[in-house]
Amino acid sequence: MGELQLYSEGHAEVKEHIRLSSVNLFPMRPMWYILDENKKPVPAKDIVQANRLLSDPDARRVAIDKIFVEDYAIAITISTVFLVLNHDHSSKGKPVLFESMTFMGDQPESLNRYCTWQEAEAGHKKWLILSKMSYG
Repeated sequence: MGELQLYSEGHAEVKEHIRLSSVNLFPMRPMWYILDENKKPVPAKDIVQANRLLSDPDARRVAIDKIFVEDYAIAITISTVFLVLNHDHSSKGKPVLFESMTFMGDQPESLNRYCTWQEAEAGHKKWLILSKMSYG
């Protein structure tokens, strides 16, 4: 595996951090993913390609909705994103690459994860409906 040549020789600890952060604990299975043109996750060719997508929140967003709850003078936000990094740490199941989080104000209230864009969209809609039924 080629090392990233992003830092001068005087930054060995930074290079070591980058090398260690790109180590795949389950070598038979990809760790980093990107989305193809059909929003289907495919393995990234390297950590640099994955990082480009990771640093672009709009490209990773499945959906985001806000509901203002007048009784509490607070907003509920439901945010669903593509994670880029596989969150299935068992190495046995399908890659878990999407996440919905519900926030009340800036406090996280719930978290759910999914394997596909379609599951993430459906999960987002479910949390939006539940939030509207509970507070809207």
